[in-house]
Amino acid sequence: MSNFLTDMSQSRWLLVLALIAIVVRLPWVLVMDERELRFDEVAYVSHAKSLNAGQGYVDHRGARSSFWPVGYPAFLALAYSTPGVDSSVGIGLQIILLTLICLVTSAIAERSFGARIGRTAALLLAIYPNYIFYSTLMLSEPLCTLLLVLMTGLLLQTSAAGRKGLAGYSVATGILAGLVALVRPGFLFLPVLLPFWGRAQKMGWRRIVILTLIVGLTSLLVMAPWMIRNYNVTGAWFEIASNGGLVFWGGNHPDALGGVLRPDAVYTDIGAWTAEYQSSLGYRLGIESILSDIPAALRRSVQKLSYFFAIETDGAMWNFKGLEDAGRGVLPVLAAGLAYIAVVMSGIFALMHGLGNKGFGYWFLLLSAYSIAIAVVFEADPRYHFPLMPFFMVYAAAGMISYIPASIRMNRGGQLRIIKDTKIIYWSAAMVVFFLLIVFNLWLKTLEGRL
Repeated sequence: MSNFLTDMSQSRWLLVLALIAIVVRLPWVLVMDERELRFDEVAYVSHAKSLNAGQGYVDHRGARSSFWPVGYPAFLALAYSTPGVDSSVGIGLQIILLTLICLVTSAIAERSFGARIGRTAALLLAIYPNYIFYSTLMLSEPLCTLLLVLMTGLLLQTSAAGRKGLAGYSVATGILAGLVALVRPGFLFLPVLLPFWGRAQKMGWRRIVILTLIVGLTSLLVMAPWMIRNYNVTGAWFEIASNGGLVFWGGNHPDALGGVLRPDAVYTDIGAWTAEYQSSLGYRLGIESILSDIPAALRRSVQKLSYFFAIETDGAMWNFKGLEDAGRGVLPVLAAGLAYIAVVMSGIFALMHGLGNKGFGYWFLLLSAYSIAIAVVFEADPRYHFPLMPFFMVYAAAGMISYIPASIRMNRGGQLRIIKDTKIIYWSAAMVVFFLLIVFNLWLKTLEGRL
């Protein structure tokens, strides 16, 4: 298959990839034709409709709102502007975003790892079950992921850029960093990673300072108008959306399990959904809870890790919860879970053999560490590792077509030789931790009904 992929011209390959990404999603769209919006989707689409109608960013009462991030609703409203408000427009937008993720991932991975790995990774991403299921969910993950992958592509160009090129690429990277934060406020501090990324590649300090300052200031300029607008609405300064305090308190409440299913007291304690709600109260209560019982906070951190690495049930189940017959989701959930486990196992095996392209590899590791840290501080869910999957898929492809076959051939003489390979031992240890987190999370989900 690799020869078939690499023998195609670049233009023909991208066309084939786009067609595959679109065609495999159409049957799923037909299956979900009658589903209704659920949970966060309702708020996102409602805001998009109000923006499209010229009413501004308002809540169900018609009052100006700052609770939800503005990025995805604004983008969805833009999509509504010509054809009008219709569910098919939103689904079409998601399919386009997910297809573009595959195309951009292919371009970046080919440049960083060669056509064989890059194209295999993009093809795997195109048929990845959870990325298919998100085609019919009106959620921010696809847009956030596309912006993050595009930002990564520009960031990698700064390594080889000259002085003038460095400034240009840095500004473009900063714009995308700001847009990512407007979609998913958890990524607000991405520019903080740049000094670590630069030093890992042995980049000069002067270049690192220029890159970090330009990206940081540009991203701040992109976010500033919305932050100022929110201050004028609420009279308080906070990150992109005022739901941050609720999320923080939800993840650090004494009775929290670490996921997005929160005890009812979380909402009543801070007056969520009321005009008096203030994000700062959620942060204050969360900090008090952590300091009052540090061992319990550490226990919740492990629980949050288990939610972050949990098998991908969110895409399929979220869809089926919007149908009258929600019991049909067993097979899609199983397919998504098995595909996720296979990708993680293969990707970690490849990572045990090295990062390959250091710019790509170090950025992926820093991005993963940052995402995990945000999940541990706030709360976690399988959908929060959604933006990392294009990066992980590159290493999964390397594992599947290179490292795993080579290891099998090398160790064909007997099992004892596999055990003596230290990389196999490290990989096995990592897999044990991974599966323990999954099992722990499955147990935690049995307790969610008590909340």
